[in-house]
Amino acid sequence: MEPFLLHEAIGLRNNPNQILKWTVEECHEVKTLFSMGRPLWYAYLKAGAEVETLCSFALSKLLQQGNTEVPPSELSSQQMLALLACRACLTISPASRFAPALVSSHMGTAVRVSTTMGDGVVVAYPSEPILAIASRSYYLQQTWRETFPEQAFSRMKEYLTCGAVGKGHRGEVIVRLLNLLAIDQCMPLGKPFVAEIKLKDFLAKFDRKDANLSAVLKREQVNLEQEKKLLESLNIEVDDDKEVLNRYAYYLEEGKVCFTHFVHLSRKHGPGITPNLLRSAYRRTAAIVVDEEGRRGIDWIIPVRIGKEQFVGLAGKDKNRLDETLGGLAKSSNDSTHCCKTTTQYFLTDEERQHFVDAKVPLDWPAILFSLGQDNPGAALAQQA
Repeated sequence: MEPFLLHEAIGLRNNPNQILKWTVEECHEVKTLFSMGRPLWYAYLKAGAEVETLCSFALSKLLQQGNTEVPPSELSSQQMLALLACRACLTISPASRFAPALVSSHMGTAVRVSTTMGDGVVVAYPSEPILAIASRSYYLQQTWRETFPEQAFSRMKEYLTCGAVGKGHRGEVIVRLLNLLAIDQCMPLGKPFVAEIKLKDFLAKFDRKDANLSAVLKREQVNLEQEKKLLESLNIEVDDDKEVLNRYAYYLEEGKVCFTHFVHLSRKHGPGITPNLLRSAYRRTAAIVVDEEGRRGIDWIIPVRIGKEQFVGLAGKDKNRLDETLGGLAKSSNDSTHCCKTTTQYFLTDEERQHFVDAKVPLDWPAILFSLGQDNPGAALAQQA
């Protein structure tokens, strides 16, 4: 299945060049953010629909319910899959019974008909912030906030077991859900739609004594000149190398993350990892699932905003120590096969690195390794190789 692309989500207000002309604050205005999707949402807003009403309407469409129906506490398999797929960038098998139902009843997009999987429908959920926020609104309701994570992971095991979601990337899928739950739990009261969260507060949600922020910010290679240029862009003058390191680490700690869903980036079809990609993704509250065509070292990137318009990435690598049914350690797993090279020098191409150099953006990014099924000290840290 070919991935869908961040920059090709259909809609009246999805032109990436136009989005980059707006400030982050303008993009995160709820009406603007909700317009980044299919024309349906923009049409309702232009007709005067209230954002709260439109969000409830989007949730009812995801769940295939009437506008006045109360969302159920127990979701069907199709309903749960729709809530998760529009946020976690799931690869739905075209041969699955869920594929046509997601398109006909749960806001999925039919990309094409598969010629290799029994003429099944290739279904995807392109980047639509309103669907992601509507899905999250279900989880954030106090009535079933405590039980939803258990339901979600139990159902995900079901989808993996029956082949509805591809098993080849099961570890990555689980980690995406963990990241989404963590950012959801950071949402302040009274901010139901979107809010920027400090990087240190987001990482603290993983509650690992061996994965504190200072450890995640430990970097293999440091480019003092690049870090100094970023500080200068923030009107901060420093002379001492040690002060450069300390100040940059501080601004990383205070850096902001803001994502409601993951989108898929393909190296074969997409623009690659560039400063503008991070800027664009952050504006539409998206984190990035890196392509599957051989990208070395990482599985996803969460854009991190430093200052007004500088962006770096939180790079993530997922290591799966569980068997395909998510129960027990995989026998083939060992420490030597579960290391992670998380430097940009390793996972960015020469052309991609040059984009960041030209933009005077540091390439010393924080990184973290998720090791599923492993609970030894250090397992949650970025293991630098």
